[in-house]
Amino acid sequence: MTRQEMQKLQEEKNQIEQIYEEMLQEQQHNCSILGQEYYKRVIENPELMLGELASYVEGIKNTEERLASVQNQMSDIEKALEEPIDNICPKCGKVMEAEARFCSACGTPLDVPEASNVENNENICNNCGNVLKPEARFCGKCGMPVTD
Repeated sequence: MTRQEMQKLQEEKNQIEQIYEEMLQEQQHNCSILGQEYYKRVIENPELMLGELASYVEGIKNTEERLASVQNQMSDIEKALEEPIDNICPKCGKVMEAEARFCSACGTPLDVPEASNVENNENICNNCGNVLKPEARFCGKCGMPVTD
C-alpha cells in the first residue's frame, strides 16, 4: 500500500467514523422518541397496540442494519491500514521499500516523514535517515559516524 493510498484510506475512515457517529445519534434520538411516546401513550391507554409506534421501530431497525454495514466498512479500512507501506517515486513511479529515502531507479528524493522516528525519541542518522541504536557510534546502513 502506498502512502497516498494509506492517506486516502485514513481520510475515508475519518468520514465513515463521522457518518457512524451521526447514525448513532440518530439511533439514540429514535429510541428516545420511541420510549417517550410509548410511555405517554401506554400511561393514557394501557391497551395500546405497538402498531402506532411502528415507524419508530422500523427506523431503529433500519439504523441498526446501516450501523452494522458501516462497522464492516470501518473494519475493512482498519485492516487495509495495517498493510505495509510502500513508497512510490513521484518522478518515475517505481515502487520502493518503506524506509527508502531516494529512488533506486532515478535518484529522486522520496517523501519519507521523519516525525515518526523523532516522536519515538530514536536517534536518526544525519546522512541516510536510518534509525540508530542508542549505543551506535556509526550508522549500520551508510557507515557515517554518529554525531550528537
